Amino acid sequence: MTAIEIGGGLAQLDAAIEALPNSPAVFLLWPKEGAPYLSRTNLLRRRLLRLLKERERPSRLLNLRHTACRIEFELTGSAFESAVMLYQQAAAISPTRTSTSSSCACRRTSRSCSPTGSRAATSPLT
Repeated sequence: MTAIEIGGGLAQLDAAIEALPNSPAVFLLWPKEGAPYLSRTNLLRRRLLRLLKERERPSRLLNLRHTACRIEFELTGSAFESAVMLYQQAAAISPTRTSTSSSCACRRTSRSCSPTGSRAATSPLT
């Protein structure tokens, strides 16, 4: 993935975003602390401007301008490629959330689970 370090110069951030292509991409916005924001878009420049531009007045739209410290992106060529790339990046960031194996034993057997994750008692039909 291509990375853009934000640093302290927000004017440099605006110039870097303006230089990006308006193409389909998968991107990560890394905050100073906490989990990254992972998403895909059909228009990279427009989406990053929406998330990172300076607002003239208060808005309810998500604004990560003063939160993000690095942007990583990968241009994609199709919706399928974007979906695969998004899944791969999600798995790399948080492997436990995208794991295909189940921690619940009942999914590997025919028994059902209770909402707490423990096996429900099954009674034979009489």
